[in-house]
Amino acid sequence: MLWKTASRLSPQKDARRYWEAVDDSVVAITNSSYQELRNHKQQTIDAAGEVGLEGISYWASVKQDYHLLSKEVAISKLIKSEKIDQKIDVIAKAISKVSQILDA
Repeated sequence: MLWKTASRLSPQKDARRYWEAVDDSVVAITNSSYQELRNHKQQTIDAAGEVGLEGISYWASVKQDYHLLSKEVAISKLIKSEKIDQKIDVIAKAISKVSQILDA
């Protein structure tokens, strides 16, 4: 029933009608009320907001911790995060392979 929702609608650019039809299907399938569906949606939105705020708080603390690093540790972390050593290795291997081919 839910998967057939879109095929039951006539093509148009009005997403609101599509989502209303999806809501109708969900209410019918779950045998619940529109109010219960609205409450569930609101709980999901609230939970997503809380998770988002936790993420912001975490990354703000990481950023603050970076400010406390010594210059040497900060440079080391930057080099590692940019994968500079791996990039150097890839280039060196490519040069080596080219040199082997030319020397052959």
